[in-house]
Amino acid sequence: MGFNCWDSPKSKGNPLLRDAAIRTALHWAIDKESIATTAMGGVATVGTSLISPAQGAWHWEVPEEEKCTYDPERATQ
Repeated sequence: MGFNCWDSPKSKGNPLLRDAAIRTALHWAIDKESIATTAMGGVATVGTSLISPAQGAWHWEVPEEEKCTYDPERATQ
């Protein structure tokens, strides 16, 4: 999922999405494991950064302590 965060009068993106705290809250609010299991029958690899894990060497694997995993309570903070 990507967000239009372009800060320009020409942008058609929602201005709320320019706020990093809102984008982070959305990240915590999405159950990526459930989506991978349901939509892809459990064969998908959950993405952890902007570049898909399918991109191999170009993919950055986020360290475990920095990952935003499903946590609705944290999302509301």
